[in-house]
Amino acid sequence: MSKFLIGIFSIVFMGLAAVAASLETQSHRTEHNLLARGVSLLPAWALVPSTLHSHYYLRDCSLMFMVQREFLQQGYLGSEFLACEAMAEDITQSRPTQGLAWLILGLVAELEGKPLEAKKALAISQAMNPNELFLAQQRISLHQLLLSDPTQSPTSGFWQDAEYSAAAIVGRQMIASLYLRNPQVRNQFDAFLEQLSDRRAEAMLREIERVLKG
Repeated sequence: MSKFLIGIFSIVFMGLAAVAASLETQSHRTEHNLLARGVSLLPAWALVPSTLHSHYYLRDCSLMFMVQREFLQQGYLGSEFLACEAMAEDITQSRPTQGLAWLILGLVAELEGKPLEAKKALAISQAMNPNELFLAQQRISLHQLLLSDPTQSPTSGFWQDAEYSAAAIVGRQMIASLYLRNPQVRNQFDAFLEQLSDRRAEAMLREIERVLKG
């Protein structure tokens, strides 16, 4: 085969490869944009086939519920809300041991004014992943919302999550906030401190003192 024909075939092959790469990039962008808008012909989690990727999307949902709560209460971010709810429902059906997905459903129920459903989803999340620090801290945020009513008593699951969360400053801050707001938490707090190591209990008490001083 002449060098001229080899050159022609090379140019054609390179052109086809470039077109294929362009189409693949456009496909990925389309999927990303659909998921970002909460609009998809497939369940949201199906666009991210790996368990690790779906975990990252669920973490984004959890962050949205906690950081953008006021906007969600006012009816904003509606498509994102529905996408997170659909994603969590699909994952709990296909992978029911995914504790973070159950937490998302708990956050959805709490925002919709369904505390009993929120507590049920929270309990399932704890049963699925009781010993994961990140998830325990995320659950403490939902506990905070459910215990904002000072007449509500903390469950054993709350103290279990609190014990793990006390390992980090963010967790101690959330626990200290509940200590100030809920007398039921204060009544059981000494027993909680006895479950912690001396170092962790001291850190917890320092955080409470800091909050009390304002």
